[in-house]
Amino acid sequence: MSEPRSITGIQEIRDAVRAEQERARRAGSLAVPSFMSRMGRASLPQRIMSMVRGLPLLGRAARWAYGLYRAPGRIRDLLTLIRLGDDEGKRARAEREELGTSLKRARAEREELGTSLKRARAEREELGASLKRARAEREEMGASLKRARVKREELGTSLKRDMAAQRRLLEDELQRLRRTSTEVEAGLAGLSRLLQDQRAGVDDLKGRLAIVTGRAADLSRSLAAAETRLGALQTEVAGMREPLAGVRAEQEGERRREEAVAAVYPRLESHFRGPRALIRERQSIYLPYLLEEGPAKKGLPVLDLGCGRGEWLELLAENGFAVRGVEQNQELAEECRGRGLSVEEGEAGLILSHLKPASVGAVTAFHLLEHLSFAAWLGLLQETVRVLAPGGMAIFETPNPENILVSSGDF
Repeated sequence: MSEPRSITGIQEIRDAVRAEQERARRAGSLAVPSFMSRMGRASLPQRIMSMVRGLPLLGRAARWAYGLYRAPGRIRDLLTLIRLGDDEGKRARAEREELGTSLKRARAEREELGTSLKRARAEREELGASLKRARAEREEMGASLKRARVKREELGTSLKRDMAAQRRLLEDELQRLRRTSTEVEAGLAGLSRLLQDQRAGVDDLKGRLAIVTGRAADLSRSLAAAETRLGALQTEVAGMREPLAGVRAEQEGERRREEAVAAVYPRLESHFRGPRALIRERQSIYLPYLLEEGPAKKGLPVLDLGCGRGEWLELLAENGFAVRGVEQNQELAEECRGRGLSVEEGEAGLILSHLKPASVGAVTAFHLLEHLSFAAWLGLLQETVRVLAPGGMAIFETPNPENILVSSGDF
């Protein structure tokens, strides 16, 4: 008797069950040739089962006996199926645990990424706050400088007003004292005439003399009080002279320095700047930018700050632009006007502040910004943005400190 084949897969079990059911269903209708053909291939129990299957009682008993005979094999198949199920369950649990571990790692990585994003956002907000504080400090510094200038101007104006007021008070007091002295002298003269003309009435004259003497004493006291007030005013004026002298000396020194620089600067520029033809050639590289369509091309003026000898203004005028120049040095401004150029003398930032918004097609400045303080050039840039028309252009040229020739010798 051969051992029944072990079933190792669910699908094979299902196929075996279906085949067995099909054989049971067709057991009573099998033909003799088919039965005989199968006898040679079947085992002994199968042959006996095939022979007695059709008998009423014996066939049923044979089927029960055959089922009992095949029960151990089917039990083994079921145990194998159960073992396979347990193995599959273990693999499924292991995969589930591995998946849970992966999910935990993914959640941890996501939380770490969220933390990193929060830190990045916090750092960005902190950087933004630092930039805002820097801008606020810069604006506060500019406002402080403006307030200092205004205070200095107010102090000078106040000192001038106080000096003028003190001078007027002193002059009024001196005039009053002169009038009082004149009245005293007139009274004494009248008294002398009265003594000479009227010898009689000595008692009456003494009374009048006492009155005059009292008046003279009152006038003396008034004069002493006026002298006291005059001394106090003189002391106060003397105390004001020193700060006023310091302010005047500072203003005079600044004026002399500005005059000295203004006197020597044209010759320095003529010596170090280079010939006019060379400067025109260097500045001509900016013409293509202005020749493009824009407010300056449509007729709005080009404003050149610190125009110097006017090479750039001449170049713009020759190309059909409306030009205006601003120059703080009087000698250079007069030289430009002598060439027929429209040049206004004054400080660039102040003149820009008087212009209307969006009234200029382009603003240019060659070698000007490096001479200004941080607050001055920042204000200049802000005013430039304000006066430029939409689509306008700003061109600023400064020395390149990264060039070894410029940084070590030329500038």
